[in-house]
Amino acid sequence: MEEAASKQAFSKARYNVCYTAFKALNDLLLQKAYENNPEGLWRGYRLLGVDASTIRLPESAENVEFFDRHNSGGFNKGKDPIIARISEVVDLTTGIIVNAAIGPVCEGERTLAKDQIESVAHMFNSLNQHKLLFVFDRGYVSREWIKMLIALKADFIFRIPRNFSKVIDVLVEKGECDCIVEIAPDIKSLRLLFRALPSGEKCVLLSSFVDECEMADIDLMKIYWLRWSGCEEGYKRQKVALELENFSGIGTEAILQEFWATVLTTNLFQVHCLEEEGAWDVEDPASERINRSVVFGSLREAVFKTAVGEISALDFWDKFTRVARRSKVKIRPGRYYPRKGLKKEKHVHKRVC
Repeated sequence: MEEAASKQAFSKARYNVCYTAFKALNDLLLQKAYENNPEGLWRGYRLLGVDASTIRLPESAENVEFFDRHNSGGFNKGKDPIIARISEVVDLTTGIIVNAAIGPVCEGERTLAKDQIESVAHMFNSLNQHKLLFVFDRGYVSREWIKMLIALKADFIFRIPRNFSKVIDVLVEKGECDCIVEIAPDIKSLRLLFRALPSGEKCVLLSSFVDECEMADIDLMKIYWLRWSGCEEGYKRQKVALELENFSGIGTEAILQEFWATVLTTNLFQVHCLEEEGAWDVEDPASERINRSVVFGSLREAVFKTAVGEISALDFWDKFTRVARRSKVKIRPGRYYPRKGLKKEKHVHKRVC
């Protein structure tokens, strides 16, 4: 029986592997997953949600220099946690992360996402998939971004915050819930749509789809809310089930390795889920789905062992199908959990045994 490597030996050896190896493997997986594969297309469109998050990093001078600390606004900045900003573009019907990025916390979500969107458009165009629909939350909309997406010949749905455009604010106040709007002379006409949420808040959407016959208002709302399960829930699975913030090293190279290993692992799981249950059907949703949190958490070690050759791909598929088929949960549309009164949690560095 071979003696296990010490922690010091493992820590030293890992720096002989560059994080770009995991990124390259993920790029290869994406190429194979989407090449000549229409799975997940909705009316010919690839639905792509864009969102950002932050992760807390271990204390080290190297990480401070590369990622910087979170600025809490206090006087003792040296006690603020080291934070990285991550950004992902997610295929909303398959759950696959088609592009990911990590950078210093001082980089805004739009700064990271701009290059990602151009890269994603290039990737799918090279695969002869030209109908792309990007879905964004409130932090992304700007006139420059609208022009960029139009130049890329991509369609979009933005959720609009108050005070972005006086024209939009006036129309919303008047109750114009589905209309054509011009927000600037150098931008083509767009479609404005809003609905009142159960909380009483107004959800205001701005979209490139001006033809109601091509895209009904209910379709736009359905697509926008898919962003929640694809992006927000995706980050939760990465942080909780795959323990993204539970780093095994404190150096910057270790952080980058584990971030890209998590992205690769997530996509391996999502590809297996796609094989087992198919893509999410926007028109006719399934009555039950694989509980991804259970699958990710239960098979986390198994997928790592498969990657290093300790178990075969067939053995992993057998383990996956057994866990996935017994962990399916019913879909309950329309569930709503009020956020009022909830306090925003501070960053917590999660550690497990």
